Amino acid sequence: MHHEYIEIPEETAAAVIKAKKEGRPVIAVGTTSARTLEGAFQKTGEICEFKGETNIFISPGYEFK
Repeated sequence: MHHEYIEIPEETAAAVIKAKKEGRPVIAVGTTSARTLEGAFQKTGEICEFKGETNIFISPGYEFK
């Protein structure tokens, strides 16, 4: 899988964190959105503002964090 540049703005990270705290689902629409959230979490261990690259490959059986 290729490397892909990803960004999570501070406002987006705050919205995701708020939704999770309130027990609401967070739905990534599209593979790039899913790779962005998963890749940033993989590198930082949390949802936060992020700029960088990811090379994760999401295939059947992948366990979302």
